[in-house]
Amino acid sequence: MYFYKLKSHQDSLLVDHLKFVGDRGAILIENKSINFKYSKGQLQHTAKVIGYCHDLGKGTKYFQDYLKKNIHALVPAPTMWDASFPLCLPPWL
Repeated sequence: MYFYKLKSHQDSLLVDHLKFVGDRGAILIENKSINFKYSKGQLQHTAKVIGYCHDLGKGTKYFQDYLKKNIHALVPAPTMWDASFPLCLPPWL
């Protein structure tokens, strides 16, 4: 299967999802006042890499088959704790 046909969810492409999450992580950091050991640019780059890679496991044959079999299921897809979790936290935490 070609990478541009892989799904992350039943109605969205994996490549679009990964790009959105990576870009969103960088934007979140850009809009924050950060006093940290690393520069804002380094943190943005790191957030992009984490976002771009956080769901690569969804590109496996196992997961793609799971989506196809459960296209009409109401049960959510299996998830795993990943490195992007801090990017999903509300800004007050």
